[in-house]
Parts: sequence; structure tokens; C-alpha cells
Amino acid sequence: MRRLHFTVAVIAALCLGLGAQASITIPDGTLTAGGLGGYAYSISDTAINAQAAPEVHVTGRVTAYALPSVNAGWFTIGLITESQRDRALVTYGVPSYMFNQAVFMMGMKASSGYFVMPSDYAGDFPGGVGQAQGIGDSFTFDLKLVPTGAAGGTAYLSVNGGSYGTGLPYGTDNWNLYGWSFPPEDLSSAYLIAQLYTWDEGQTYSVSFEDVEAMVIPEPSSILALAGPLGLLLAFRRRRA
Repeated sequence: MRRLHFTVAVIAALCLGLGAQASITIPDGTLTAGGLGGYAYSISDTAINAQAAPEVHVTGRVTAYALPSVNAGWFTIGLITESQRDRALVTYGVPSYMFNQAVFMMGMKASSGYFVMPSDYAGDFPGGVGQAQGIGDSFTFDLKLVPTGAAGGTAYLSVNGGSYGTGLPYGTDNWNLYGWSFPPEDLSSAYLIAQLYTWDEGQTYSVSFEDVEAMVIPEPSSILALAGPLGLLLAFRRRRA
């Protein structure tokens, strides 16, 4: 009987471990920044493999935001690679280098209102941002990522449970557009990040969010492989009862 209890405990721990690796979160909170080059961020402590799965979803709710000027301050929520995180925080010691890295949802104020869109890098270059969708004072979002090969993929954005917009390819490191030669964005070790960046002297920007999560949708075969041992254990326990 003790051996059975030990076996159940081991498999349960293994399942919990696999579940922990399948999703990551950041705490609910508010980012505030302002001025020329103002920056604030919140990043997950752990990473997920967002390159090997059929789909990855970055979801949550933006509960409030303040974007005073047109195209002068932006918030983003999405994923960055481990190398991009380390390059900013460790190699250069400039956290704002993480802004516009890898794949994310970007929110901004335009002349006709407030919008969010999928993005892969700065909008200074063609293909950097995707289809814009209007937002209210608060909204839910689902940034669906469909990885392709060893790096990159296609991103789709849904707002308030609506249809996904047009897909946007991602996978190019932003800094390569300025003459660098960093490798393609392999998101096999990806961190969840919310960021706020401003270029507006004398103005304060903010974004508040909750329930922000990045979740890997596994292959059906992986789910069946995990369900098998659990099903056998449950059947064995029913027979014993």
C-alpha cells in the first residue's frame, strides 16, 4: 500500500511539473512611465517552450490605460527570447532594450482613437505591425501564436472574444533592422513580459492588467501520453475499492 501511495505521489508531482512548464504568468499590476525614453516592465520568473507547440496563447485583460498623445507612448504584452532578455539585462544593463522584442500585442493612440495590433518589431519598418483593432476603456485579448520550424511563426490577435485578425509573421530580431546580425528568434525558452515605453516629454503614460498568462497548447499525442498512466492508476484504485 505504501508503494502505491509513493507511485501516485511521484506521477502527480510529474504532472504538476509538466503543467507548470506549460504556462507562465506575470502578477496583476500597473506600469507607469513618462518623458523621453520612459520605460517600465514586468517579466515572468520562468520560461516556456513557445517554439515546439502547435499553438501558444498569450491572454489577459487590460483594465485601464493612459496614452495621452498620438503615437508617442506604447504598451506591449507578449513573449521575448531568453537571449533578448539577457542581452538587455545582463550584457548591456539597459532594460528598455527588451522593448519591441520577439512577438507581442501593442497598444497605442492614433489620430482616430485607441488601437491594439500584433507586432514583431518597431513600426518604423514595413511588416512590423499587423491589423489594428479598436479598444474601449478595458478589454480582454488573446494573442495566438502558431510557431513554424526552429524560429518564428505567425501571430493572430483577438479582442473581447472576437474573431482573430489577419496573421502577422514574426521571428526577426528588431535590432537587425539597424545593422546588427542577431539570430532568428527561437522562442524555445520564452519569457512573458508586459512593457510600457514613452517618447513624450512632460506626459505620463500607464497601463493596468490582470490575469496575463502565456499557455502552450500541446500536441494531442502528448495529452494522451499523460492521460494514460493516470487512467491506469484510477482504474487500479477503483478495482481495489
